[in-house]
Amino acid sequence: METIFIFYIGMLLGNWLRGIWYWFSDNATKTILTSMPNKLSFWCRPFTNCYRKPLVFPNFLEVITGCLCVMTLWGYLSLTALYLVCLSLLLSLFDWTAKEYPLALWLLSFTALLPFYTINATALGFLILAMLACLIPLQIGAGDFLYLATLALAIPFISLIWVVQIGSLTGLICCFFSKAKSIPFIPYLTFGLVTSLAFELLLL
Repeated sequence: METIFIFYIGMLLGNWLRGIWYWFSDNATKTILTSMPNKLSFWCRPFTNCYRKPLVFPNFLEVITGCLCVMTLWGYLSLTALYLVCLSLLLSLFDWTAKEYPLALWLLSFTALLPFYTINATALGFLILAMLACLIPLQIGAGDFLYLATLALAIPFISLIWVVQIGSLTGLICCFFSKAKSIPFIPYLTFGLVTSLAFELLLL
């Protein structure tokens, strides 16, 4: 019974994250319209071709966060890992759809970790790189450095290196097969984070 309750709480968390994405997204109205129930499809049919199809991933966001909360209940994930993965999923949605995310959202998420973690040299380095990316055109955006600075607060340096390496490798593979010149990097860093956490669980 407790597991079912925690899974439901996790689904509510996922629904809240999706609501944040809808609220801040530039295409919020379009996404909401195209994801409405079928009973409204008759009235919207003349306009459906004007809108981009919604992502499949947000439809499963509640299930994913529900499973993450259950894993936290069972001791497979720490609260910090749960926080970082949920934040990564949210930022991945923004990065995948618009290749940017609200600065206020990152600032709130970064500040929320400060009472529990101190700013270390790695996090400070990524913050400096983010400021440089705003002034000098680099191959990686400032938002990616800010995201890495958030991870650097809470995870060890070696784990962060693995996150960057796995994310970079999967990003390069995606660029090779899709022939894309630029890709959103945070989704691949999120994959690297999840993979790193999975490896840590297997080694325990």
